[in-house]
Amino acid sequence: MPVTVPLGKGNVELKKLSQSDPFKSSNIPKILHVEYDLGGAEHGNKKPTLSSPEILAAIRLDVDYFNQLGSF
Repeated sequence: MPVTVPLGKGNVELKKLSQSDPFKSSNIPKILHVEYDLGGAEHGNKKPTLSSPEILAAIRLDVDYFNQLGSF
């Protein structure tokens, strides 16, 4: 069964993928979709077990990791 994890923690070689022409293209939008455990926020729970700052900090790590892959 698949397990959802933050960027850079799973089986996808994102660094390798980031070197592809489509990924480097500024004409193709990049969308961050978060599914890993965020205290229920990942499922739209209006009262997650994590605080808003904790949720945003986790997502910020993904954004920072993504931005380290190249200039977008």
